[in-house]
Amino acid sequence: MNSPFFKPEEFACRCNYDDCVSSQNFMNEDFLELLFKVRAQIDFPMVVTSAYRCEKHNRDVGGVTRSNHVRGLACDVKMLNQYDRYELVEQCIAHGLSIVMYPTFLHLELRRGRPRLSVHI
Repeated sequence: MNSPFFKPEEFACRCNYDDCVSSQNFMNEDFLELLFKVRAQIDFPMVVTSAYRCEKHNRDVGGVTRSNHVRGLACDVKMLNQYDRYELVEQCIAHGLSIVMYPTFLHLELRRGRPRLSVHI
């Protein structure tokens, strides 16, 4: 993983369990490549609040059973204003990433097929 915009630890599991195999190396390279391209197109930082999750951490935070976080195909990004949210959604769709919108963050993921936009606000 090599990006001027992100640090590797931003993508590691944040569970702090002793038996966790936490590593940013579990992130899918295709997903990261698209995410890096998106970030290069916007003029504000992306604050990653959750990326890779081990199975145990995913259960603890209420993640779905087959979460793309566990597969390294997703991350959540904190959103501070509506303008940035719109710009990020636009760039994600243009680069083939799907988005789930929540009130304070966006869930970005790589799915098969066309990108999807879902709203949970």
